[in-house]
Amino acid sequence: MIAKKAPRRKDNKSSFGALAKYIMREEKTNEEVEYSRITNCGFDSFDLAVKEIEATQARNTRSKADKTYHLIISFPAGERPTNDQLKDIEDEMCKAVGLGDHQRVSALHTDTDNVHLHVAINKIHPLSHRNVELLRDHYRIDEACSLLEERHGLQRDNRIDRTNSKERDSRETGRAGDMEAHSGLDSFKRWVKDRKEPLQQALEKATSWDELHKAFAAHDLEIRQRGAGLVVSARNQKAFTKASDLGREFSKGQLESKLGQYQEPTEQIRQQEPAESYRKPPQHDGAERSELWEKFQREKHETIAVKRQLLQAVKEQRQAELDRQRKDYAARKEAIKRDTLLKGKQKREVYQKLAKNHKARSAAAFQSYRQQVDKIHDTHQIKGWLEWLVDRATEGNTTALTMLRSAARRPQKGAERFAFMGSDQGQVFTPLEPTVQANGDVLYTVSGARIRDTGERLRLDADQGGDVAAAIRLAREKYGDHLSVDGDEKFKQAVVEAAVASGQAVTFADPAMEQRRQILQELVNAKTEGEKEREQEKGRADEVQAWINKRNETRLKTYDIMEHRKFTESDAGPAIYKGSRKISEGLTVGLYEKSGTMLVLPITERQAERFKRLPVGTPVKLNKRGHVQFQKQERGHGR
Repeated sequence: MIAKKAPRRKDNKSSFGALAKYIMREEKTNEEVEYSRITNCGFDSFDLAVKEIEATQARNTRSKADKTYHLIISFPAGERPTNDQLKDIEDEMCKAVGLGDHQRVSALHTDTDNVHLHVAINKIHPLSHRNVELLRDHYRIDEACSLLEERHGLQRDNRIDRTNSKERDSRETGRAGDMEAHSGLDSFKRWVKDRKEPLQQALEKATSWDELHKAFAAHDLEIRQRGAGLVVSARNQKAFTKASDLGREFSKGQLESKLGQYQEPTEQIRQQEPAESYRKPPQHDGAERSELWEKFQREKHETIAVKRQLLQAVKEQRQAELDRQRKDYAARKEAIKRDTLLKGKQKREVYQKLAKNHKARSAAAFQSYRQQVDKIHDTHQIKGWLEWLVDRATEGNTTALTMLRSAARRPQKGAERFAFMGSDQGQVFTPLEPTVQANGDVLYTVSGARIRDTGERLRLDADQGGDVAAAIRLAREKYGDHLSVDGDEKFKQAVVEAAVASGQAVTFADPAMEQRRQILQELVNAKTEGEKEREQEKGRADEVQAWINKRNETRLKTYDIMEHRKFTESDAGPAIYKGSRKISEGLTVGLYEKSGTMLVLPITERQAERFKRLPVGTPVKLNKRGHVQFQKQERGHGR
């Protein structure tokens, strides 16, 4: 969770009503606003609450400072706190900055990968009507974020770096750091600082400005005056950084105390051939990565050349059209002038119509020209390094994806919720039409499941629903059949149930999950066996009925065959055993005569073997389930 105060307007004339309308998305549909809240106001209506807040602000006529505080609380991708958690987060955050009792409105926006809560707070106290001015509130906001993350079990984000300079990473800060984060390129500031050692040695030996300028010129650099201080700039590029970024000894005061008042480099020094120059290299090493960089540069220059040629051609075409229109206009104007049939008033009217027509033709030509230029710009876009890498990664280039991920300024977080984990192989599953982001995250939408691939994490927005089985299939493709799962118990249970229900042969690293999977799999196997037996029983019944139908069809052609039918519960009782028939492999039926009808009943192989030893005509007794009891024959029976 990251919270920050939005920058205030320089003229301190922010409008609470305008901010509130933006927060509630009144100019758009409200689909992106899943949660909204009004706090410390006398009205539940949004419009009335805003009017009440504006009336409170109007009560303070002395303060010239901004009267509105805009707080933005952003959550990591895939994390969406519950409404109760949002209320507590908002309340605690406002208390932390000293505005807990103040009027405010808030709304949660979900139109980006990171859901974020906007809170518009009235800085004018509702009772004292004093404007509360906050200083160094970012530290209190940071502490509140840490407390709330622990309280609600939210993902932990890096915010304010409180370590000393020796423990910090090597990332640049300020605009240079932003440039490296967004472009993926080393900043000029970093490039200069990497050459601090030889420049520092040159400074120690230098006894004049010329000697120092020569040392800088060897790297195609120059020390120049800028404002009240000194900067180090590239000699042939628009790039510079403060001289003091190399160390305090390079500040203007320290250099002038050592070398005297600043002197510009001589023309001879400016013409000195450098040993190296700043070239905006990518932040990566390796042959494949260098090859990608060279390919990017080549395509970029080719695009620039083609674009320049096309724009020049369109420009020449437009100029030719303008010349043709001017000549045509002049010729028509001259023809009207020489026309002796037209009177003065008539000529003036024709001149006006001609000028109006010429203006319309010129406007149409200009519109056509602009459309052609816009089309050229759209078709031949000159993309930056990161944009180009994103395109290559989307095409499935694993090296490009690795470079994006290694350059991303991704905070060191704790365990991800709702995620599958494994070793990153840099795969991009292009048939799923993924979206690759500049930080190397790959977004998939599979069967309603929104999945974010961060390399070693395959995160599912589980709170949003979707097909968990689809996420498991993707995790198997990426990490194999033995999966490590991170998430709450509800999510883990859903993963196990989805894996078993979808018939995926996976195992889990979590012992509890694996035990549950085995239990569920045994239940599914037992259920499957039962279904198979029922299917087989149904198949045997259909086969028996088919045999009965065939016997009855034969009966119509001869007189010595009884009517055949299946045994039912109502047929229970005494009957006469008439032998058995093998209908097919593994299926035998017993035949029993009762009341002039032949009853047909399937028997097991063991029963069939037993019945072979009994003579036809033996009296039997059938119970309701079709079990057969042979009765003892009286002596002399059948003789």
